Amino acid sequence: AQVDDLGSGCFRYRLEGLDPGRSYRYRLLREEGGVEVEGQRGRFQAAPGGLAAGPVSFLLFSCNKCTEGNEETYDHIWDQVAACVKADPSIRLLVQCGDQAYCDEAWDPVSDEFKAAVGKQSRAQRDRWYPTQASLWERRYEACYQRAWGRRSVQQVLRSIPSVLMWDDHDIHDGYGSRATDYWTFGPPLAKAAFRAFDRHQGSLNPIERLGDSRGFVVPWAGGRMVVLDGRSHRDGRKKYRKVLSLEQWEALEPILDGHGPEDGPLFLVSGSPLFNPVLSRGFHSRLIRALASLGELRDDLKDAWEWKGHRGELRRLVDLLLRVRRRGAPVVLLSGDVHVQHLTRFWDPDHQGSTVHQVTSSPLTNRPLFQLGVKVAYGLRPDAGKLEPEERYPYLEDFEATLGMLANRRGAAQVQVSPREQGVQVQVRFWLRGEAGGRALEPTPWHDLI
Repeated sequence: AQVDDLGSGCFRYRLEGLDPGRSYRYRLLREEGGVEVEGQRGRFQAAPGGLAAGPVSFLLFSCNKCTEGNEETYDHIWDQVAACVKADPSIRLLVQCGDQAYCDEAWDPVSDEFKAAVGKQSRAQRDRWYPTQASLWERRYEACYQRAWGRRSVQQVLRSIPSVLMWDDHDIHDGYGSRATDYWTFGPPLAKAAFRAFDRHQGSLNPIERLGDSRGFVVPWAGGRMVVLDGRSHRDGRKKYRKVLSLEQWEALEPILDGHGPEDGPLFLVSGSPLFNPVLSRGFHSRLIRALASLGELRDDLKDAWEWKGHRGELRRLVDLLLRVRRRGAPVVLLSGDVHVQHLTRFWDPDHQGSTVHQVTSSPLTNRPLFQLGVKVAYGLRPDAGKLEPEERYPYLEDFEATLGMLANRRGAAQVQVSPREQGVQVQVRFWLRGEAGGRALEPTPWHDLI
């Protein structure tokens, strides 16, 4: 095995010649004073191959928060995830879609420290202060990962099944890239500490080849194609264009999507934030939410969304790319998290038959779900009602229509399954949701047919 030393005690092992989907045992050996010492033993499963052996499914989730006071809930849910993976051999991949380590506590104290140390000093003095803090900032981010991922309940899952991970704002700090203060004084050098922590802990588990200068990537999988977008590394609210994705990421993404056809199988596009969020796109309720949020701390949540007025050019560009894939006959499914509700949506161009694109949003895994009154106000319906008016015009892209097919304000994860059939594939989804009473197991919903 080739070993990469990533620093801070993190190592990446590169193995070749593994059979797709096969389970392997391993043990770690290290040398101390010329003596070989045995370390951890375990088992892992190689990434999935094609569909010849039967259905392949993966678990999608986001908003994985571990803080003082919720450790019991956190461990219980991860134990349930482990049980799901063990009970269903078709589950061969985890898609961890943003907010996997809540690092706000690494960022938030720096503002006061900056003001106390160099806030009123010259720029040259500030520039000399930043490098003296770099190691401290990195240790704080490392501590966030150690707290979230150092628990047995998480380790038993992450070391047994392949994962693909992409960060969202909380992996840096709440609203990163959507607040003006992120570009002032200590913001850029502090963000670099977050970037290094991500690369060690999350990025090291992902494919090495990236989309341009971003941390986005394509998952090599014989049963289809999964493209994971990086919507944080180059997010910059000060720019007039390309506020979410960098120019190089766009240049890498477009030929991949334009070259995807039916023979390549279904296309799964992973985005930290949903491309279509009914909270921000539905009549009076969405106008009320936008008005209230714009007045307070939720403003950055609005600016995080693809539907934010400054991002709609990029949203339109991405939707056009996806619809071109769909019109060529390839299935398209969007995967996202972030919004603290589980829901299914779909959108389509009414002028083109067979252009429907489905979106699966799974959030939160262990953080608090949106409270029931919040769901009623935001979505304008009971949490268990599950439907919006069909064929409702989408206000930001008026030539498209969209509808919400399922909604639940529960902790949990989504299971997306791809199954072979005589012609093409079938894509289904079900949610594993935690009941209202604490301590209850994750219970599956019925399967929903997407493709």
